[in-house]
Amino acid sequence: MDEITILYKLEDGGKVPVKLNDETDAGFDVYAISEPEIVGKRIMRAVDGDDISEHNLYSSIDYIQYRTGLYIEPSDKNKVIRLDLRPRSSISKYWLSLCNTPATIDHTYGGEILVRFRPVWQPCTMGIIECEEKQNIQFAHSLDMDKIYKKGDRICQILPEYVKTIKWVEVDEISNDRSGFGSTGK
Repeated sequence: MDEITILYKLEDGGKVPVKLNDETDAGFDVYAISEPEIVGKRIMRAVDGDDISEHNLYSSIDYIQYRTGLYIEPSDKNKVIRLDLRPRSSISKYWLSLCNTPATIDHTYGGEILVRFRPVWQPCTMGIIECEEKQNIQFAHSLDMDKIYKKGDRICQILPEYVKTIKWVEVDEISNDRSGFGSTGK
């Protein structure tokens, strides 16, 4: 097995990504060191002015972000590597989808690894509310905090890989028949 060495720095209680079960597992689990940062438009007041902030209602959520406290750097600048962030199998227990799956971290990136998710809205979390004197209606999404990751949870996996060099060669024709998506007939 070809070993890739990654230099790392931890801040604010960050943890080194680990393989918990078996050294032959492909991915290293990554931990959240922060509570979720929910970036979106939160609905704080009802039409009548009542405070409804405890209901976690949003008209939209751009993403839910977690800090990892992990900064990385490849040890060998002559070998180009990338790290892919991928969902853990536990994501099926949550109403989340990892953004940009797989999220690729190029070897030149030097900032903190931040992990972003999008909520997967369920019919039971969606509703319609009235706003502005009943002249407009708006969708409201209730974010179930039990269905998203918390501080200390393992939130994704990192998979390291060497990047291979590709030579692109333009030709006049491509010889094999390609019919497109679903062309195998299944």
